[in-house]
Amino acid sequence: MKSRLLSTVGVDAEVGDVGRRPHVFLPSPWSGDYLRVDQSVRHHLERVLRLQAGDPVTYTDGAGLTGSGFFEGDGVTRGPEERHPEQCREIVVAVAPPRSPRRARMIVEKLAELGVDRLVWLDAIRGSASPPRPERVRSWSIAALEQSRGIRLLDVQGPLPVRTEWPGHVVFVADRDGSSPQQALEAWRGAAVILVGPEGGFEEGEIDPTAIPVSFGPGVLRVETAVLAAGVLFAAARGCL
Repeated sequence: MKSRLLSTVGVDAEVGDVGRRPHVFLPSPWSGDYLRVDQSVRHHLERVLRLQAGDPVTYTDGAGLTGSGFFEGDGVTRGPEERHPEQCREIVVAVAPPRSPRRARMIVEKLAELGVDRLVWLDAIRGSASPPRPERVRSWSIAALEQSRGIRLLDVQGPLPVRTEWPGHVVFVADRDGSSPQQALEAWRGAAVILVGPEGGFEEGEIDPTAIPVSFGPGVLRVETAVLAAGVLFAAARGCL
């Protein structure tokens, strides 16, 4: 259940259709009743979205705080704000990065849109690519957060070894010979990590034997297809048990 901040800052922005307003990422910390935007954000709002001073917007700090206010050229006047609770079950997708930057971008964008908590790049034995540059990944994540009207910015880490320990997490691995999604979800308690291998798969013995194999279909999937299937399945099934 969402808690309401009884804020005295800003003005009443509860007008119009909130879902149609541009959604803007404004990193914290916030102070005062006016949040300034940097030049790149201002350029996007004015030149791309054609916003003018006084137009309504929604905004987020990417860490659970959202608000509704007005764009004023070089910043946003704050209005009613809402603090959203943490997700009760964390979802982490850990994947060996594909060679194509376009495919890596798709992974970042789609997981961000789905509300997955963390993306971890894996250093797999058969992996043949390095993760995209962090600044590019952050740019993709922010764009997806704004497009999807998200609350939290995707946390991207790595590269980490495939055998990284995940205390408090149930570890799954994408495997076309694995259990059905329904069976996998029945074993899901607490946080989840879903491992997705590189093109050619994980090396024998590379995966912890306690990881639960889960199949996303009978065919051999591209890396980004398996990632998207995992994100959709677990994000849709997330709830508090």
